[in-house]
Amino acid sequence: MPFFWVGGLITGLHAVIHHGATLVTQSAFDPAEALRLIEAHRATITLGWPQQGKTLAEHPDFTTRDLSSVRRTSMPAMVPPDRRPTGADSLGMTELCGNHLGVDPYQPQPEQRRRTVGPSIDGLTHRIVDPQTGRPLGPGEQGEIWVRGYSLMQRLYKREREDVFTGRPTPTAGSPSPAGWAT
Repeated sequence: MPFFWVGGLITGLHAVIHHGATLVTQSAFDPAEALRLIEAHRATITLGWPQQGKTLAEHPDFTTRDLSSVRRTSMPAMVPPDRRPTGADSLGMTELCGNHLGVDPYQPQPEQRRRTVGPSIDGLTHRIVDPQTGRPLGPGEQGEIWVRGYSLMQRLYKREREDVFTGRPTPTAGSPSPAGWAT
């Protein structure tokens, strides 16, 4: 994933720095070279777009490479079906510096949780609200996701957070959101 995108920057580069890992990367995606690098460096985590994983899995060299070191990946097509996560594992957005909901996709989940993206990331809170009124909704009701917490961006170009995110009551709002909630 490119480092200019939050997935590559936070899930890739910053995670490597945080954990003291080694980063092996390419200047441009080349499937044969990626397979060679994964095998040669015994990569334990691979990060890329799902389509890149499909491209790797369909490459003629795929079956001849030893990729057994890979424990986790964002490209499920490149791991055997019995090692693939069974459902969605996260939900993120650039304005929150990455994931704001998530669960470890490699840990077995009970059937009722397999179609969810997990709980709030530590330090973040969520509400599901009616987009017209801001009224909080109950379980099973569909609405808009509001998020607040430490990782919420502070400002956009020439616009303050309060002008971008729902933070002030509007005349039509039935239940205004607390300051700092992103919509």
